[in-house]
Amino acid sequence: MIVTESTYAGKRVLMLKTTEDSRWPMSFGISKARMIVEAYEDIKKWVENYDNTQPVPAKTEEVIKVEEAPKTETKKDDLPF
Repeated sequence: MIVTESTYAGKRVLMLKTTEDSRWPMSFGISKARMIVEAYEDIKKWVENYDNTQPVPAKTEEVIKVEEAPKTETKKDDLPF
């Protein structure tokens, strides 16, 4: 793991790369770093629990059929304005 400090939009960020040639490094600022530090034990347990397991199937979209409401005729006199 390669960890470097950089700046983005005038703010300090930490960049994590798996290799020097990583196309998509992970970067975050101080606010997210604080959240990670606070949740470190939970993150560690989560990694230990799910590391080297089968991937979760992608969520499939469920199609819900909606019946059309019966058409009613609205007269101009029925409108409140």
